[in-house]
Amino acid sequence: MGIWDRLTGNMAPTYDESALEGAGAIASWQGSILRGPFATYGGRLVLTEKALLFSPLDLKGTIQAIKIVLEAVELPGEQVITQIVDSAQKAPLSIALNNIGSLEQTGAARLLTPPSAQLITRVGSVHNFGVLAGIGFPNKSKENDVAMADFLQQVRSRVPATV
Repeated sequence: MGIWDRLTGNMAPTYDESALEGAGAIASWQGSILRGPFATYGGRLVLTEKALLFSPLDLKGTIQAIKIVLEAVELPGEQVITQIVDSAQKAPLSIALNNIGSLEQTGAARLLTPPSAQLITRVGSVHNFGVLAGIGFPNKSKENDVAMADFLQQVRSRVPATV
């Protein structure tokens, strides 16, 4: 089997959809968890009838493809790749809609950063998300601002009012 054949079967990242089974997805957006203005890892934001879920990218196939290329060109990189894999293995995040205290946009689409939003739970946990219209949209695309507006409207419309 040639290098190209070995790469094409493994390269595309997928999402960890384990948290979504039977969840009744209503809408989804390309998303990322942000630290400051920059994405620490990407995935899908999925709105269900009861929760907002973040399903992270599973990069194991992509990392395997990178290892194959490094081996083919005889470059050492096992330790670096192992660190990347370890940092990319994130568990899905689930936030119950009745636990959302506030959801506010914190930034618009810019050259280096996606439109961003901050979600604060009723118990004080803070989550910062970037939202994109899709994988093929650069941060600055105005389509991302449209996706962010849709994300905010859809999530807010399903958060129960406080008692």
